[in-house]
Amino acid sequence: TGGHANANGITEISIHIFNGIDTVEVFETLINPRQPIPKYIQAMTGITNEMVASAPIFEAVAEEIFLRLKDKLFIAHNVAFDYGFLRKELGNVGISFKAPLMCSVRLSRTLYPNAESHSLENIILRHNIAVKYRHRALDDAQATYRFLQIAEHEHGVDNFRSAFHKQFQYGDLPLNIDPDIISQIPRTAGIYYLWSSDNKLLYVGKGNNIRAEVFAQFLSGEKSPLESKLATLTADVTWEITPGELSPIILHSKKVHLLKPSLNKRAQTVTSLCSIFLENDNNGRLSPRVVFSDEIASNYQRLYGLFTSEKQALKEIKTLFSSMNLCLNLVPSQTSNNLFACENVLCTLCNGTEHYLKHNIRMQKAFEQIALHRWPFQTAIAIEESSKHSETAHIILSNWCLLGIAKSSEDYEEIFLKTEAQLDRSIYKYLSRVLKNSPSMLKFQQLNKLTILNIVR
Repeated sequence: TGGHANANGITEISIHIFNGIDTVEVFETLINPRQPIPKYIQAMTGITNEMVASAPIFEAVAEEIFLRLKDKLFIAHNVAFDYGFLRKELGNVGISFKAPLMCSVRLSRTLYPNAESHSLENIILRHNIAVKYRHRALDDAQATYRFLQIAEHEHGVDNFRSAFHKQFQYGDLPLNIDPDIISQIPRTAGIYYLWSSDNKLLYVGKGNNIRAEVFAQFLSGEKSPLESKLATLTADVTWEITPGELSPIILHSKKVHLLKPSLNKRAQTVTSLCSIFLENDNNGRLSPRVVFSDEIASNYQRLYGLFTSEKQALKEIKTLFSSMNLCLNLVPSQTSNNLFACENVLCTLCNGTEHYLKHNIRMQKAFEQIALHRWPFQTAIAIEESSKHSETAHIILSNWCLLGIAKSSEDYEEIFLKTEAQLDRSIYKYLSRVLKNSPSMLKFQQLNKLTILNIVR
């Protein structure tokens, strides 16, 4: 709907997946941007408000888009524009997306330095590329792909590949790092470590394709302040390989906590988070209680919020109570089991003008805005992840909490007897998204109560 990712929306997406020889998949859809399309944009693209009215919103197709884009080189004409919009939209639904980039504008400038213009419009005219609808996603993607084919044919495979790789591979790597090190990083799941020239750990990252992640860290177009700092300071990269998609998230959390790299977010160094239960007292009145991972893992109540400390959780409780004029007598104290004194002379629960059941409903409504997804099982689960590059991992979880990782089902007993549960934000975000949208991606079994009892006996 315009040229600014932070203010405007996407109206159409077309993704062409190329394996180096042929197009293996084409994905295309209109998107309802949930804002009016300006008339000049309608005139330019031919996409009207009526056309997108019944189209899916971005959130509805975000998972499909992400699964097609992840672990791939991202190519577009003026790539920073498309990439910026997609990162913003995916980020809005909780999906972190980074990719190495290749810009066909820059490629055209390298291969055709005497051309008057390198806009897609002029490339289409220059190379006589057939296009049905200009400024439509499908036709622009096809035209960009056709340009790459023509350029390879006109300049020869070797010259084309040399120019192509220069656009993304080494040009923006940190000056202190050997490009050969980057090329040695495997295209597998795992974590990576970025080190300074004096061998201090700067950053620990993770990904399903750690080579692509490292490329993206340095070659992602417009850089964040963190990415710019890492590009200046990084002198070496090391890595560890893991199976699956959840294993690197878990290992990353563990390593950041233990090693405390200087440029990772401070919140990531917290061992385990806490949350909030809403519980009935003996009189049927609901009240909030801050709970910690060991209790959360064995109690399948609904969780509200993720917090780095009890103090932070209590602050959120007081904020929600104040916003809904709830009775402060029901807010727990951090220092004891005593409750805060309700100093509100107009408190409807204290003065008897509101029944406690109505107060319960208002409290539930207040906390719903920070509610987590419900754990979709009645007991713990074991997720099995494996790859040809690393050992199989059996990841045991209960109510979003990590109980432990076993090499096989024979090791479950030790986990249930000795483990300390861990509630981690990254694990929750990944699992809740995958279990909701793509549960078939996970190979898991439910550990019913009888199974667990037999294990711990």
